[in-house]
Amino acid sequence: MLDFSDPKKKILNLRSSHLSPSLSVAYGDVNPLLIVKGDKQYLYDEKGTAYLDCVNNVCHVGHCHPTVVKATNEQLSKLNTNTRYLHPNIAMYAKKLTSTFPEPLKHVIFVNSGTEANELAIRMAQAYHNHNKKDILSVEHGYHGHSTTLVSISSYKLQDQPRQPLPIPESTHILPMPDMFRGKYNMRNCKSEEEICDHYINELKTFLERSRQRDKIGTFILESINGCGGQVVYPKNYLLRGF
Repeated sequence: MLDFSDPKKKILNLRSSHLSPSLSVAYGDVNPLLIVKGDKQYLYDEKGTAYLDCVNNVCHVGHCHPTVVKATNEQLSKLNTNTRYLHPNIAMYAKKLTSTFPEPLKHVIFVNSGTEANELAIRMAQAYHNHNKKDILSVEHGYHGHSTTLVSISSYKLQDQPRQPLPIPESTHILPMPDMFRGKYNMRNCKSEEEICDHYINELKTFLERSRQRDKIGTFILESINGCGGQVVYPKNYLLRGF
């Protein structure tokens, strides 16, 4: 096993020998980071240099949060299995979590990733429509997961790849991203945030009214904040009105 005194070149050689070349290395063509630990909002390299982490999807609690580490260790030391058996912790956790939800939300399904959550959401939407409405609406620059289904509705994966853009499936319909600053309707050509929202909602309504596929659309999916598109916050009430 390598220790962290090994040069980066040796680790890169080991990685290239045993990991898929499709897995990218950040700054690999310049000077890749050798990260040895994380603590809250920071990552640390082998020299002890701290880096503020705004990339790795941990900003809600940070790296190695002691409360999370303690709770994880306690549960893993007792039991790690699926939900088919009774155990009080999952039920108590669900109760505590749902107590923060607005009405009428009362139930949860625990999953292990955003990809799994979005796959399940789409399956539920299609089941609700008896599998008669399988077309999906999403927005520009959206990213929803790594599965085949989710890549096929993620504009970021289809259109935003300069080396090899992919065709948009006929069952996927891409709407303009409601970006108040760089979008089609913005603070330069509109008088207010409310007006911007009105325009983007009208885009949605117009599409649904004119599309020959409207009777096949059963799902509308988008991130609450568009991450890959630039951490874009939508106009106030867009999500409420859109859904």
